[in-house]
Amino acid sequence: MTRPIEDAPLAARIDAAPNLILGECPIVDERSDTLLFIDIAACALFRVPLSRLDDPEAYERVRLPDEPGCVVLDGDRPDAVLLGLPTGVFRYSWGAGELTQLAALPPAAAPVRINDGSCDAAGRFWFGTMNRAGGEPAGALFCFDGRDLVRVDGPVACWNGLGWSPGGDVMYATDTIGQELRCYDFDPDGLPNPGEGSWRVAVPGQAEAGLPDGLVVDADGGVWSALWDAGRVSRFRVTRAGARELFSVRVDGPRPTAATFLPDGALLVTSAAGGGVTGGLSVLPAAMTGVRGGLPENRFRARAASSGEAPGASPTAPEKLGWTNPPFC
Repeated sequence: MTRPIEDAPLAARIDAAPNLILGECPIVDERSDTLLFIDIAACALFRVPLSRLDDPEAYERVRLPDEPGCVVLDGDRPDAVLLGLPTGVFRYSWGAGELTQLAALPPAAAPVRINDGSCDAAGRFWFGTMNRAGGEPAGALFCFDGRDLVRVDGPVACWNGLGWSPGGDVMYATDTIGQELRCYDFDPDGLPNPGEGSWRVAVPGQAEAGLPDGLVVDADGGVWSALWDAGRVSRFRVTRAGARELFSVRVDGPRPTAATFLPDGALLVTSAAGGGVTGGLSVLPAAMTGVRGGLPENRFRARAASSGEAPGASPTAPEKLGWTNPPFC
């Protein structure tokens, strides 16, 4: 049984970090020893050296032309990252300060934007979309391999946190409004079948408060879900029989959004403004998590063209935008 939430450890706020409106998608780039995260509502991408999380001058901010839903590392270009923006997948070059569109979203039944996303071990970029107006389930789960953009599952109103088991044989995708995890038997060389080989589990439980948001999987196979409006991040053991809550971490404010593990095993949490508290970054020391830390952050790697495949068969040819770090959207 888990301890009462009031007895759960409290992640310490990083006071030097910027105040966030809708902080999301923290990831660690171990090659450059930096932390990346976004503020969706402020249309901003952030980068900071891991050694300088307590230095307010160390946080680099990139102002984007529209709301970013997620950021992933780019294995093809070390000086770049991939971003999910409302209209599609983009590459951002840190050195040149340029955005290049790699793929465009197909039409949907309602206005949507890309929400959370992550890369699998094969380097494919997985992301979900959400209905920008709420209500009608118009979101879909997509996989982008650098050439083809494939719709894998849907519709739901809001796809959210994604992750994989340590062995890579199970993929987890969050249905926020449905309060459940969709779990798929996973083959890194193929695509999961939303019918056969998949199952759903309620998170945190249909009768409980809080909506599952971002997700991270630890090295021991535990699935950590940020519970929006519940003020906590909880670790679950997920099986076909259901999701059993094992441990919880409290955060400052009611709206944690996502989490990641730092190289030393500490758990870092992003949050959104709410309940009179601004969003920001918080950290729980490694010794208090009870686990061995996280899994390596996968990087995007574009699929090479197969024999006989026409070059440039991607959903849209790469297109640079006439944009360089403009004012807020």
